[in-house]
Amino acid sequence: MNDNTPFARLYRTPASRRRMGYAALTLALGLLSGYATVLPVFRSMLQEYFGIGIERFGLLLSIGMVPGAVGGVVAGVAIARWGPRAVLRFCLLGLGLGMLVAAVGRWWQVMLLAVAIIAVFTQAVAIASPAFLVRLFPDRPRRMISLCLVASGIGGIVFPLLAEWLLAVGVRGDRGTFARALHVPFLVVAAVFLLSIVAYRRGALPGSALAQTKETGKGGWLRFAPGSLLLIALCSLHAACDSSAYVWMPRVLESGSFSHVHFKPGHVLATYSLAYVLSRYLLAVVPETLGRRVLLVLPGLVGGGLFVAAVLSRTQQITAAGYVAGAFCFSLEYPVMLAVLAEREKTHFAIALGLITLFSGILSFAMTGLMGWIGSVLGEERLWSIVLLPSLGFPLVGLGGLVWLARFGRQASSCRE
Repeated sequence: MNDNTPFARLYRTPASRRRMGYAALTLALGLLSGYATVLPVFRSMLQEYFGIGIERFGLLLSIGMVPGAVGGVVAGVAIARWGPRAVLRFCLLGLGLGMLVAAVGRWWQVMLLAVAIIAVFTQAVAIASPAFLVRLFPDRPRRMISLCLVASGIGGIVFPLLAEWLLAVGVRGDRGTFARALHVPFLVVAAVFLLSIVAYRRGALPGSALAQTKETGKGGWLRFAPGSLLLIALCSLHAACDSSAYVWMPRVLESGSFSHVHFKPGHVLATYSLAYVLSRYLLAVVPETLGRRVLLVLPGLVGGGLFVAAVLSRTQQITAAGYVAGAFCFSLEYPVMLAVLAEREKTHFAIALGLITLFSGILSFAMTGLMGWIGSVLGEERLWSIVLLPSLGFPLVGLGGLVWLARFGRQASSCRE
């Protein structure tokens, strides 16, 4: 087997193959944890079904932001105390219960509660899954992190398409047909999560890589080295810019900013997610340390530069194309920075992921709100300009990577190559 493929060297023994099976299961469950992203695609049908206005609809879609950020931090601390496997099992239980509430949520208030619960445990899974996989394959941190991000990217493609199909089924039928299209899949997903808990029971995992499941270390849990703090800040900025651009791009692409609208926003976002999947899978299959220094700097500079130039073109098709092309580049920097962070903070990596979730969530909320305020001031014809705010953040992350290399690169060179 080619050593450039994921898990190649770890496929030689039965125990290694069992680890690969656990990795595949963890990635699949991580993908499935994002199923609630179908809700925005239901748009006006969901409003009609619950009998709510646009304000309550917006609250339904955004209610999970703060609980999700808190869930990520709590997961990081919990992993340091009990280990990634125990936290992952608890997250599967929470997700199963949250999806079950969504399956019976025929009232807006119940669905609101379900979305908040799901958000908490989805973000916790986003922390526990890479921590768990890095423990399974300690010599392949970049590949494990990249594959986790690939799984979430696949969900970004599959779930909107599934939601469009379910929406079409609901539109052709009556209220009961839409109710089944909305709730039954949540019931199926809940069953999958609850049944999967047994796979992570104590003593079920192979080998000794997870014999020490708790993240222990000297010093307090917030005592990160300066280099690690810089990486946490850069990852948080990247995630905030990414999510803010994603939230506003559909509205911008269909706005009166452009004289001609060539692409449907949903198709652009699906292509964007595909670019993420392809780039991060490519990163997962290349040798672990290939281009480590380059990938800390160039993806943000090149990808962000493409995105900024496309936005300044003032044409819808170039903006959309530049967004996708830029995403293929700047999507590489995040897993590379996380991999370096995992090597530097072996004992507190999960906590670092939790802090990234918290900081990026707060920054995303602030940036998204600021973009909305700027848009209301500038008006429809100049709405295109609000996307400049997140697009300029990616080159800033690239410059931050350059600063990190200049200040802490010598320490990184001492890591295992």
